[in-house]
Amino acid sequence: MQPQCSIRSGAVFALLILLPTAFSFTIPIKNPRSTTHCFGIIDDLKLIFSEEGQANRRAFEEKEKDEQEKALKEIQARRRDPEAMDSYNKETVARREELMNERSKWDFQQKVEPGYDPKSDWDRLRASGEIKVGSDLERDESSSRLGSEGLVDQRVDELLPYIDAGYVPEEEEEEEKGDGFRWPWERGPDKK
Repeated sequence: MQPQCSIRSGAVFALLILLPTAFSFTIPIKNPRSTTHCFGIIDDLKLIFSEEGQANRRAFEEKEKDEQEKALKEIQARRRDPEAMDSYNKETVARREELMNERSKWDFQQKVEPGYDPKSDWDRLRASGEIKVGSDLERDESSSRLGSEGLVDQRVDELLPYIDAGYVPEEEEEEEKGDGFRWPWERGPDKK
């Protein structure tokens, strides 16, 4: 006995042929996300060499030139006036002395003597407020985002006590003298 089907096989075959063509007559809907423009390097070059870009460049160059001419005129006027030149020289000398005094506070970093630990001077100067390091420094508010405290405008590693001499714990010095090289897993659980 043959199985009976309510739909003829010819009708099923016709539906399979006509089904894909039915979708070809639908109107495509624009995706709202496809309206954003991504400019590549070609578009950037078009902007740079366009009349608008050239006008922006000319305006920027004129502004820079005006600022430089203004600074040059101030220098020339100061050089013509002996009193202004004296006050400028005094300010410059005072600024340089202040920088030299600030730098001389850090001379303990280069001090090399047997039994001398630069960290003791570093701790003393930091406690007295003469030097500022790491978290004591003023941070840039514009760079504080996403939980960051902000960036510091100078190298913080130069403000550490062992920057020039290096630091080796006394225990490791004794180990290296006696045993020579040993792998970390050979040293034992109490020594790292």
